[in-house]
Amino acid sequence: MPLEYLLTYLCDSEISLDLMLLSTIRGLTIHRKCTPILRETARSTSSWKRSTSTVLGLISDIFVYSSTVYQPTHNALLPRWSANPKGIHALQSRRPYMSLRDMVLGINPSDTEVEQFNKDFPQCKVVKGRYLSPWSNKTEKSFSEVIDYLWNRKQNKLVLPNLEKKSLKELLNPQEIVVKDLLKLTEDENKSALAVSESLHAYADKDVQQKLRVTWIGHATCYFELEGVKFITDPVFGDYASPVPFLGIGPKRFFPPACKAEDLPIDVVLLSHTHYDHMCAPSVTAIGNSALWLVPLGVKDLLNKEFGITNCVEMNWWESHFIPNKKKKPINNSAEAQIASAQSVGGSAGGTVPDNHIEIAFTPAKHWTSRSIFDRNMCLWGSFAVMSQSQRVFFSGDTAFCDVFKQIGLKYGPFDLALVPIGAYEPRYFMKHHHCNPEEAIQIHHMLQAKQSLAIHWGTFPLADEDVVEPALELGRCRKLAGIPAEAFFTVRPGETFTTRQAANSDFSVMHASLQAHYDAHIAAKMARKDAQTKKFVQVKNALNVKKRVKEKMAARRERKEEVAQAKAKAQAHLQDQVSSQSQEARAKSL
Repeated sequence: MPLEYLLTYLCDSEISLDLMLLSTIRGLTIHRKCTPILRETARSTSSWKRSTSTVLGLISDIFVYSSTVYQPTHNALLPRWSANPKGIHALQSRRPYMSLRDMVLGINPSDTEVEQFNKDFPQCKVVKGRYLSPWSNKTEKSFSEVIDYLWNRKQNKLVLPNLEKKSLKELLNPQEIVVKDLLKLTEDENKSALAVSESLHAYADKDVQQKLRVTWIGHATCYFELEGVKFITDPVFGDYASPVPFLGIGPKRFFPPACKAEDLPIDVVLLSHTHYDHMCAPSVTAIGNSALWLVPLGVKDLLNKEFGITNCVEMNWWESHFIPNKKKKPINNSAEAQIASAQSVGGSAGGTVPDNHIEIAFTPAKHWTSRSIFDRNMCLWGSFAVMSQSQRVFFSGDTAFCDVFKQIGLKYGPFDLALVPIGAYEPRYFMKHHHCNPEEAIQIHHMLQAKQSLAIHWGTFPLADEDVVEPALELGRCRKLAGIPAEAFFTVRPGETFTTRQAANSDFSVMHASLQAHYDAHIAAKMARKDAQTKKFVQVKNALNVKKRVKEKMAARRERKEEVAQAKAKAQAHLQDQVSSQSQEARAKSL
């Protein structure tokens, strides 16, 4: 159904107007599987596509959205009209003209606006109630790009030996989390580290002290404990990443989550942005005010209005929030219940974190956010650096590749563990400014100065066009090319708990070595074919250039021959004129 395309994008595929555009362009009855002949007929009429895009452009220019004024600093939608003390209605600050394209596809910044950003430590801007980043001119798409993407979407299924014989559950082997065992294991490790520190009066045993236990629940949802504080990232435990999960429509989880949100003791929630595959309503409701929510600008009002969550702190890029590392009661954002908690811009800047505290810094990411058709980029998005005196963890959220991670690594690194996305990257021409691929994820790993990186954002929801297991296989291939071991950047099974500084035995490419070998051979053959095509294209181009040069030489020769012939003709004509004039003079003298 075309409706599923809309819901896919709202949860983080790359176009939030699938339903509107498909309904306008294809019609509600046109679908790839149901009516391929009608679809191909529609696709063949390129002039009709162009005219449709033109009509949409005209509609976007005519439509003016000025009934509300959005003020991100107050996180509220205010009415245009308000009563002054005299009872006379006065017009408040009116929202500038905003076309339908701006509302749905976001603000398209000019090159001048982009150049004004601080390239080393960029800060977000607010234009027409929308947050802009230094990369907004890349992440925002035009109608023509959107239409081209929608019409050419195609699921790329890997064709490898023995791959089709295995089910996805057999390949990924999801694990079930026994919360009691997980908590008991973590508690035992904490007691062991504490005993070592007390006996030696120092952190002498670094292998014990620096171990960090993290559980990948699925997609971008990770659960870890840092010095007694239990963190969860982008909580999504629902079966559907969709605004209407109760209808069973939208990207469906391949298999159930390893546990329920209400079963996990959670102290702090790190929310990178509001896409439905990173923030689903059932999970938010299950956690509620029992945990402290650290969210980007603009999200606090959303959580308060829709879910009644008040235990929340909004953060801008490069801001830090401090919490006590050994809590005796639930953490909240009130000054009385926090021990020396504070907010500051810049934080520890890679230095020493204050005693008995954990610093959480909100850092930039190259992405965008939306939960409906008309609220694109009304909230901020980003990543998190979580730092204590002994360990540092980085959670990238959802991001494409950009140089800002180098500054994050210099400012807050090096990190003991980085949670870096590797999935939802195809087709590359459209997704490269929204999601990083495994090759770029490895570059981010190096920029962050991470000792180890865990691959996230793959194998959970069908969001893009690559095969479900392709990101893990591509990561294994890129690791070999980059010369880094599997222990440095790895994958784990959904629901599996991993302890840092241990061998990555459950890495997908390690567990399926034969499949990885077939994939490497497949990519090598694909690249060989591409190189052969490129070489052939160059040869044909050179041949055409040779023919062109030959034709040019022949044309030059013809021109020279024509010039010589014309010169000879002129000389002969001149000679004849002289002969005739001399003969006439001779006749005149004889007379």
